[in-house]
Amino acid sequence: MSNVNIVKIKSIYEIASPYADDIEITKYYCKISEEHEDWVKAKRTVQNKLRDFDEFTQGEFTRGIRGRVTNLAAFDAWIIWKDRYKPLTRKPKFVFEDKEF
Repeated sequence: MSNVNIVKIKSIYEIASPYADDIEITKYYCKISEEHEDWVKAKRTVQNKLRDFDEFTQGEFTRGIRGRVTNLAAFDAWIIWKDRYKPLTRKPKFVFEDKEF
């Protein structure tokens, strides 16, 4: 028996470059709301996760160009890896290889 995951897409936001800043990543993951408070909360949540990702990977996928820019594909893979192995005490090593280039 196989499991089928159902995903509800709130919004689609396309990013041309593999690197994006905090605002672009927030737009990518969170539906843009008309309310300022929702946007601030979403941005703060994304920034906290980006800081955790930056610390975990020791800046391997983050660049400093007029602020922080992060490799979106690596960040997405890390979120999936983190959720998948969350209950394990001895997690496997996180490995990301960009196969586009």
